[in-house]
Amino acid sequence: MGRVVDLWASDIIEALRRSGSVVRPAEGLDVERWRRAARQAGKELGWSVRTGVSADGSTVWVVSPDYVPTAAERS
Repeated sequence: MGRVVDLWASDIIEALRRSGSVVRPAEGLDVERWRRAARQAGKELGWSVRTGVSADGSTVWVVSPDYVPTAAERS
């Protein structure tokens, strides 16, 4: 993968580990490249992920059903 995708994937991995999802403003992003990085992050974690773009194109997101919340988050 390209350097930018690899860098974004590293950031996305950390965010997915913390909360199971990431939402970012799309402004200034190459949206398809960001989504590719999000899919790469899921692959590196061994998690399935879904990526998307808001209807108005202003936001990108990734979410994983494989994220397991901590006990504190479940309370």
